Amino acid sequence: MKFKFYILSLLLLIYTCDRQLMAPLRDNPFDSGSALTSNDPFNLQTQNLSDHILVSWEYTYDNPVVDSYLLYRVNGSDLDTLYTGQETTFIDTTVKWDSTYSYYVTGMINDKETSSPGIDHLKEVVRRIYVGEDGDYTSITDALNSLTDGDVIYVKDGTYQEHIDFNGKAITLKSENGPENCIIDREGSGPVVTFSGDEDSTSVMDGFKIAGANSDQDGGGMIIYSDPLILNCIFENNTTNHFGGAIMIQRSARPTILKCQFTSNQAGGDGGAIFCDRDSKPKIENCIFTGNLSTDGNGGAIAIDEATPQITSCTFNSNQASEGSGGAISMNESQSDIIRLSTFTGNIAKEGGAVYVYQAKNGQFLQCRFENNNGDYGGGIYLEGSGKEANPILFTNCIFWHNEADYEGGAILGTKSDNLYSYLKLDHCTLTGNTVNEGGVSEEGGISIKINNNLTVSNSILWNNTTADDPEIYSLISSSIIVRYSNVDGGWQGEGNINTDPFFEDSIGGDFHLINGSPCIGTGASGTDMGAYGGIFGDWE
Repeated sequence: MKFKFYILSLLLLIYTCDRQLMAPLRDNPFDSGSALTSNDPFNLQTQNLSDHILVSWEYTYDNPVVDSYLLYRVNGSDLDTLYTGQETTFIDTTVKWDSTYSYYVTGMINDKETSSPGIDHLKEVVRRIYVGEDGDYTSITDALNSLTDGDVIYVKDGTYQEHIDFNGKAITLKSENGPENCIIDREGSGPVVTFSGDEDSTSVMDGFKIAGANSDQDGGGMIIYSDPLILNCIFENNTTNHFGGAIMIQRSARPTILKCQFTSNQAGGDGGAIFCDRDSKPKIENCIFTGNLSTDGNGGAIAIDEATPQITSCTFNSNQASEGSGGAISMNESQSDIIRLSTFTGNIAKEGGAVYVYQAKNGQFLQCRFENNNGDYGGGIYLEGSGKEANPILFTNCIFWHNEADYEGGAILGTKSDNLYSYLKLDHCTLTGNTVNEGGVSEEGGISIKINNNLTVSNSILWNNTTADDPEIYSLISSSIIVRYSNVDGGWQGEGNINTDPFFEDSIGGDFHLINGSPCIGTGASGTDMGAYGGIFGDWE
């Protein structure tokens, strides 16, 4: 019996070994020797959506059968198990914006978990929503339509030919690498971008170039009905036959426009770059306007029609209203406008080479520089029926240099409109080197005040604006002119006035700070310095 048992045991051992040697290779993508292990057999994919990352995977092999899946997330040094089960999709709502994650899937086969991939080789997922090639969306419009308030959409480099409407959503639309690399270009009958209503400062457009739009409606590049935030954008070569070559700001809208560039935009009507319609209150800050044109209207760069903008730290270069008024800015029946810390250089118009002000209730220009602007009338400024006795148009701490008129008012011309007279006040201003060319009267090279209009000058310097023996201020027909505590070339009657070389730092180079020993130091009212760098707003350049 013992011998028979030994023989049977030996035969069983031989049979078992033979079975192991003869066992077929398993069709298993997780075997260490399989070429499939160099890739992800589950083909895991991720997609950034409105409030989550969607993770999906698939398994296409017949054998071996996966009993269940395990989904893992890597976040820095943390490893989290997100899901265990038989589904092949998972919504990860616990991710944080602008954080980076990696995901991988393993499978349970016969109660054994397959090996995880190398952590160092996992694809990283940034919690952002992207538009563009290989992004979450290929169209900006699709992304805006699909997402919800509070989302941020990043747009990859490229040119997008589409019309965008925020449709009231509080979404931030941001280019990945700035406006030179992310262009929205649409030829057609309407604006490229629309803020159609209910948007506020949480509706943001950041870092795009809007270029080459050709519209037969108001707003060649953009039309705004609401209060969005536009920043770091370039508006270039946009055209409309109507108002607002780059942007039309509709009635009662209050957008904020920051750090944008407006170049070579054109309107057939008013506002070569921007038109501000009635009761709108835009904030326009740190923007550059260059070479914009109104062909048949007013405001080569900005036209203001019964609106109340605040314009701060902007630069206006070589803009033109070729057949109209206000080479850089035209202000029509506006009120309480504030233009501050802005520079106007080389702008051209028939009336008001830099700025035209028509029947404005009041307004203030603070710490502004007007240089080399040209107009038929009013090389720098043309005021027509603007201001009131109690609320004059104010120029405070401003410089007027080398502006030229063909006929009247090299620096400033003030006149009436219908039965409305202009009321103008200059305080701590410097006017020098402004002229009228041979077509006009040389004695109107500085300030020209016409027909019962009103001018008050305080703490200012008017020097070398006309030819010898011509007055710095020219008045006609009973205009009211008051000059006090000012240095006027050729002299002017009034309290505290002087007539002597002001001794500028560099009058040829355009530096009008006063050098030590200047007779204008400490001789303004209350002991302030005369000129653009005196008084409480004197420290600005």
